Amino acid sequence: MKFICIVMPLPGALQTLGELWGKLSRRNCMKKTRGSMSKKLNIADIADRYAAAWTSHNPEAILALHAPNSTFQAHGRSGEITGHDALRQEFAQVFERYPDFGIVTHRLLLGDNHWTLDWTLTFQPPGQDRRGFRALDVVEVDANGYVTRKDTFFDYAQVKAALKAA
Repeated sequence: MKFICIVMPLPGALQTLGELWGKLSRRNCMKKTRGSMSKKLNIADIADRYAAAWTSHNPEAILALHAPNSTFQAHGRSGEITGHDALRQEFAQVFERYPDFGIVTHRLLLGDNHWTLDWTLTFQPPGQDRRGFRALDVVEVDANGYVTRKDTFFDYAQVKAALKAA
């Protein structure tokens, strides 16, 4: 398989998820197939917009990036949740459970129609210190770039310690 890549310099420091991975990925590549060019999904850009939606603390912004029958599962905490109405409720509860929700990225691994994010969920209860715990997300997207599935795995020893300190 051959790729033609367009590499563009990034202004300033690398700050977004897309910029973090962009210089090392095929994010601006086009796959050459039998003489024609087809644009691949820009998974780094989709992951960056998805992280921005989460850090906006706005369930509607997150849902705008999900397919209508998308699924979410926080493994070990809940069963699989499907559809915008159920996802809206679940995502709103995340922001209630973890006030001032934040993301610290450790690694972002990109595939053709998915990404894996190794991250720390941070939060700060009112009048208390900021705390957090490690998590791993596996996120799949459809051909149009909408999230169809998000699986989140937590380090439950860290979750318990962070919540106990709250």
